[in-house]
Amino acid sequence: MREEFGEVAASRSGISKWASIKTNNSERDVQKVVEKQGTKLNVPITTVISQNVPIPWISPRAWVQFLLSKGLWYRLAGLTFEERHLAPQVWGKFWENFRALNPHFSLFNKSDIDLTKVAGFFIHGDEGRTLKRSALMVTTLQSALGFGFDSKRARPLAEALKLKVNYTGHTMSTRFVVNVLPKSYYDDSPGVFHGVMKQLAQSLRDLTDNGVLDPITGERYRIAIIGCKGDLPYLQKVGGLTRAWNTGVKRGQEASKPKGVCHLCMAGTDNHIPAEDIASHNPSWLRTMGILLPWESTPTFIKHFYHDVSDPAQFYMPDIWHCYHLGVGKSFVASVVQISLPFIPAPNLDGKWAWLTSHYRQFCKNRKHQPHVTKISAYLMSYGDKTGAMGAWSKGALTTNFMRWLPHLIDTLPEDQDGILKKLKDAASSMNMMFSCLFSSPAFIDRNECIYAASLGMTFLKVYNEMAWVCFGARKPYLFPMYPKLHYLHHAFLKMELDSRSVGFSENPLLTACQQDEDTIGRTSRLSRRVSIRMPITRTLQRYLVLAHTVWVKAGMIHV
Repeated sequence: MREEFGEVAASRSGISKWASIKTNNSERDVQKVVEKQGTKLNVPITTVISQNVPIPWISPRAWVQFLLSKGLWYRLAGLTFEERHLAPQVWGKFWENFRALNPHFSLFNKSDIDLTKVAGFFIHGDEGRTLKRSALMVTTLQSALGFGFDSKRARPLAEALKLKVNYTGHTMSTRFVVNVLPKSYYDDSPGVFHGVMKQLAQSLRDLTDNGVLDPITGERYRIAIIGCKGDLPYLQKVGGLTRAWNTGVKRGQEASKPKGVCHLCMAGTDNHIPAEDIASHNPSWLRTMGILLPWESTPTFIKHFYHDVSDPAQFYMPDIWHCYHLGVGKSFVASVVQISLPFIPAPNLDGKWAWLTSHYRQFCKNRKHQPHVTKISAYLMSYGDKTGAMGAWSKGALTTNFMRWLPHLIDTLPEDQDGILKKLKDAASSMNMMFSCLFSSPAFIDRNECIYAASLGMTFLKVYNEMAWVCFGARKPYLFPMYPKLHYLHHAFLKMELDSRSVGFSENPLLTACQQDEDTIGRTSRLSRRVSIRMPITRTLQRYLVLAHTVWVKAGMIHV
C-alpha cells in the first residue's frame, strides 16, 4: 500500500508507520502505532495481584473516569445528547422504583449519597471460547438502564422519564469489559479468579462510597451494583452456591437431606417442597424464600456490595433468557415435534423429517426469518435420546423461530382425539405473546401488563406440567423433562404477579437477561484467539479497546 500510495501520501495518511512494523514482534509494534494514532480508547490497562499472580485489567474507576472525561454520563441513563439534562431525574425515578420493590436494600440507609447522581449497574460474567476451545472468563459491567429495545419492537412511552432496558446499541458501547481470564489461570487455582473478583468488588464499592469527580463540572458521580447476572453455572461459581441447578438428587441416588436446586428458596430440599410443582400460583417453596442462605461462607460480592439484607441471595439473578431460550424452550420444541410425528403426512420417518424441514423453511421464507439450520433432523430434535428431549442446538434465536413455527405447524396437522396438539399450540402461543409483551415494555412494567405476562407464562408451565405427567404415564419420560430451569421460570412469573399486586408494578424480567451480554463475550473471546499466548490477557484487552474505539466513533460517542 505504501508503494501504491507513494511515500508522501503514505506518510501523511499514517500507512508508513504500519508498513514499518516488523513481523518478529508485530503485536507490540501494532499497539505502539495504535497508541500514536489515537485509534483505541484511552482507558489505562493496569494490574492487580491475585494469589501472587499479576492479572491485567481495566479498573471500574478507569471506566467511570473515562466516561466523565468524555461527557458521556447521560448515556448510562439511556438518554441522547439533547436529553442529557434529564439524567438526574431518570436515576431519581429508577431508585424510587427500585426502593419500592427492594425496601431493605442497604444502600438506602446511606443518607449522605445523592441517588440522582448514582447509576445502577450489573456485573455479568461468562466463559467464552479462546484458543483450542479452552475457556476464557470475561467479566463486564453495564448500566441497568439503556436505550430500550429495537424501535420495531418497543412502543412509545407516555411518561416523560423513560426508564428503558439496556438492549439497543452495539454491545461494545453499552458493556464495559474489566477482565478476561483464561481458564489455565484459575482451573487448578480457583483462588485466582476469586481474588480478582475481590479486587473488583472493592473497587466498585469505593465507586459507590466515594465516587468520581467530574473534571468539568466538579460534581461527584457514583455507580452502585444492584446485582450479579449470568447463566446458572456462573452464578454458582461466583457466589459459591451450595444450592444450585446441579445439586439436586440425581437418578439412582438416595439422599436423606437433599441440597435442593435453587439458591432463592428451599425447593427440592424436602419431599414437601418439590421444585417440580410448576403449575401452582402458591407453591410450597414460595414461603421458604430467604429463610436459609445458600452458601457456607459469605461470598465476596455480598461482603462488599450493598444488597437486600432481608434476602441476600437475591443479589444473584437468574437469567430468563438462558433458562428458556437455551433450556426449557428447546425441550418444549423437541418434545412437541416428537409428539407431532404420527400426524405428519409422510409414509416413513425419513419422509417425516424431510416434510418438517420443508414446512419450517417455507415458514421462515414467508415470514422473512433466518432459518439458522438447513434441515430438521432426528438428532436436532433429540429423537431416540432416552436421557431427555433437550434439543441439540445452542442458538437462542433458533428457539424463538421454532416457537413461532409450532402454532403454524399444528394448524396444518389433523386434530388428535385427546386435543393434545391444541393445548401445545396454546402453550407455544402463550410464550410467544408473553415475550412479545416483555420485548415491547420499559424497565418497569405496570400492574396490568405484569398480570397479563405472568398469566401467559403460567399457562405455558401448566401445559408443560400436564404433558410431563401424560408422557410419563405413556412410558415416555424423556419427553417434557422436568429440570431446575423450569423452577427458575416459575420464580420469574410469580415475581411479576406478586410484585404487581403488592407494589403496583414489577421489574421487566428481561432487565437481567443476558442475550446482549453473550455478544460481548463472543466478540471478546474471538479477539483472544488472535493474540499471542504469551500475553493473552493484556493483548486481548488492548485489541478490545481498539475495537471499542471504532464502535464508539461510529456511534458518535467520541470524535476523532
